[in-house]
Formats: sequence, C-alpha cells, structure tokens
Amino acid sequence: MKFPKFLRVAVVPRAGIFQVNRTNSGKLQVVGGDESEFLELLSKALKFDYEVIIPDRGTWGDMVNGTWTGVVGMVHRGYADIAIGKTSITYERTTVVDYSHPYDIEHLTFATNIPGHLPKTDSFLMPFDATIWSAVLVMFIVFAIAFKIILPKQPFQLTILKLLRYILYQPLDIVATKASSSVLLFTWLVLVRLIPMYYSTALLSFLTIPERGQGIEDVTDLGKRITLGTYKAVTFAGSAYVFTMKSSGNDYIRATGEAIEQNDWFVLPDKKSVSNVLKNDDTAVIAPRRFLKRNLNNVHISRDSFVLLTRAIVLKKNFCCSDILNKYLLRLCAGGIYWKILNDAMFLEKLSSRAAETFQDDPPVKNLTTEDVSGAFILILAGYVLSALVCILEVVIFKIKRRKKKFAEK
Repeated sequence: MKFPKFLRVAVVPRAGIFQVNRTNSGKLQVVGGDESEFLELLSKALKFDYEVIIPDRGTWGDMVNGTWTGVVGMVHRGYADIAIGKTSITYERTTVVDYSHPYDIEHLTFATNIPGHLPKTDSFLMPFDATIWSAVLVMFIVFAIAFKIILPKQPFQLTILKLLRYILYQPLDIVATKASSSVLLFTWLVLVRLIPMYYSTALLSFLTIPERGQGIEDVTDLGKRITLGTYKAVTFAGSAYVFTMKSSGNDYIRATGEAIEQNDWFVLPDKKSVSNVLKNDDTAVIAPRRFLKRNLNNVHISRDSFVLLTRAIVLKKNFCCSDILNKYLLRLCAGGIYWKILNDAMFLEKLSSRAAETFQDDPPVKNLTTEDVSGAFILILAGYVLSALVCILEVVIFKIKRRKKKFAEK
C-alpha cells in the first residue's frame, strides 16, 4: 500500500522535543527540537507533507476520568494520524493506539540537589572511617597488653602513656631487654609511624577542600526516604512514568510511584519548572537521564534507574502503512542518524547554557582558618576540662581517705 501524502502529526511542545511557535495567522510553526528533525527526515524519506497539532495540555497522555489526554488521546479520537515526541510504550496505551518499531531506549532516573558541605568541627575524624578507627584502637590495646606482659615491672598506666607519646611524635623510652620485646617494639615503631603519616596527609585535604555529605545514590534509598516521609519525588505531568513504576517488581519503586500519584507530585516537563522544584533540598525529580543532563546544571544525577523507557511513534489503530514506516524508521536508527541528532543538539545546548562549567559553589583552596581546626580546639578543651575534673576528684578522694584514716587512729 502506498504511503499517505499528508499526515496530521500530534506533538509534545516541549524544549528539546518540539519547539513550536504560533504565527499571526494562528498556524503552528516548528522552530526546533530533536524530534522535529527526526520527523523531517521521515517526511523526506517517505515523501509526505504534514501538519503539526498540539493537545490542549501539551502532554504525552494519560487516563483522566476515563478519557485519554495528550497526544495519545488525539490519535485515539482520530484528531491525528500519528504522534511523535519521545512517547513511551505502555500496556495501557496499547489498548487504544498502536506503536511503530521502537527507536529510542532511555533510563528513567532521578536528580537531587548536590549535598551541602559537612561541618568542620568533626573534620579530625574524617580521614579514617569507623573500621580503621576501630582497628587502630584494638591495635593500641593489644600492644599495650603485650608490653605489659613483656615488661611486668612497669606500671600499666605508664606503658599506655609512653605508647601515646610515640603516636604524637614524642621519643619512645621503652627499653627492649629481650628479643621478644625488641620484635614487638620494632613492629610498634613501624606501624605508629605509618598511621600518623597517612592521617596527616588525609586531614590536610579534608581541611583545605570542603567535603560534601552523602547524597541519595539509588532508587531503593529514595524509596525508603519517601516511605518514611522525609523526602518527596515529583515527575512529569501527563507521562506514563507513574504507571510504569507502579508495575515494577521492586517494592520501593512501586511505593514511590504510589506516593507520587496519591500526593499529586507532578511538574511540567520544562527546565524552569524542574529547576524551581529542585530548590527544595528534600525533593527529587524523576525524569529521563538525557533530560536531566541536558537541562540541569549543578545537580546530583543518580547512576541508578527505575526502569528503561522504550520510545516509539504513536499510530492510530489499523494504520495503513506501519510496515513501510517501520522500514524507514529502522534505517534511520541503524545508521545512527537519530543518535547523531540527539548528540549534536545536546552539545549545542550545553555549549550555549555553559553547562560544562565547574560547580561554582565550591570555594577555592585556601589557608586554614580557626573554623577549619575548631574540632581540634574543642577536643583539647574537652580534654582540659576532663583532666581538671579528674584532678579535683583525686584531691577530694585523697582528703576523704585522709580524714577517715585520722578518725580511725583516734
């Protein structure tokens, strides 16, 4: 069957997909967008003219009060012959429309604000994690006990103080009188010289370059926070993302989709709306990875994904020439033309928006300030206070014992 000479094409009028202007005469004019170039290539290959029409809500289409909206609804009701614009394939939509062969697959992921800087009061603990600190403590206790066994005449408190002195780069005056004590002492000297060296090197980097907190890395972590009520997630209005998430086998992905639907957490699929939402530190935006990378700067985009989105051209039921359309569609995809369109557009947009610039909120490397080492001063002050309390307690106990002794002598 011969391909039609004219088609009514429903499109999603969004930046990066279809950029449409309305002329003075009221006619729609396509001025840009990845999918517009793709449609133009198809029209030249199949030699058909087309008229672009847009739905009232300008969305892909979902079920609202028993009626399909967006471009899916326009094709279903016969107002358009086909629809193009990164429309995902879902089971619900296949009940009312047909699809061409898929031409794009993309990850559905999420973006959040970049975590803030960690407080510097505990910066002296950051160079080592809990496991290393625990290992250092255990090692110190083991060596202290070993030295006490080898040198039984030396008071245990004095042994501990001498070991601590060497950790702080003070001379070690433990005398090795036996071969066993010499081996133990040599092992202690090596270990205690390496650990402070690693610690000092790491500490300087933590102090001079601000450290950021741990962000949300995967969809499971996001789902847990949404379930607890400490976080919320928004996604595009009129998309099929919520339906897809609710049918997932992952409990947390399903919970995220249900929470979005119940709380009506939807946003328009444009850069301005999404940027405004991300001003809140407790909000994530669920969207295709390519959209997030292309439109948002200085945000944290997760490497994890909810689902894979399969995109295709929406066709009205029993479309006459789906085989011919699929033939040319596959040729464009197999030749890498569609991906070239996407990559070229993303490069130009990144270049124009200066999205490749580094994150400007990070201060440059600078000299250390009082704030940077405040944690160490707090630790020293706490040690002085504790020492004073112990000293007072010793004096009080000594006086009490002396009075008891005098009373007993009488």
